[in-house]
Amino acid sequence: MADGLGKPFYIESPGIGLKKYPSCYHTHRALDGVFQLLGEHRLNDKDIAEVDVGTSERAMRVLAFSEPATPYQAKYSMPYCIAAAVVDHQVTLDTFTPRKFEDPRIVETKKKVHLSFPDVPIWPGLADVGP
Repeated sequence: MADGLGKPFYIESPGIGLKKYPSCYHTHRALDGVFQLLGEHRLNDKDIAEVDVGTSERAMRVLAFSEPATPYQAKYSMPYCIAAAVVDHQVTLDTFTPRKFEDPRIVETKKKVHLSFPDVPIWPGLADVGP
């Protein structure tokens, strides 16, 4: 019990992490990839036939909601987060409001999101946007 006395607290090392998006951290790498592709190719939701997202199986155990019914569940839904990112080109607190769940563009884009589990570490994710 006294082993940690005099040593930095865990919060000091590695330090506090800042979240870029108000969703589960397991969505962040895939969101970064989607935003990069959208920006580089000037795409919108109508240009995209499918979005393939690769992430770890462990991440998908946390991201358990494919059809979120509440703002909390939406934060833990990879398909919803990716679809909202594709449609709105951003993920903000407004992304997780009940009225956004009914946005027809997000509902349709969510159907284009496919998940796979390549051999990736726990945190990284992959995203590929196809024409």
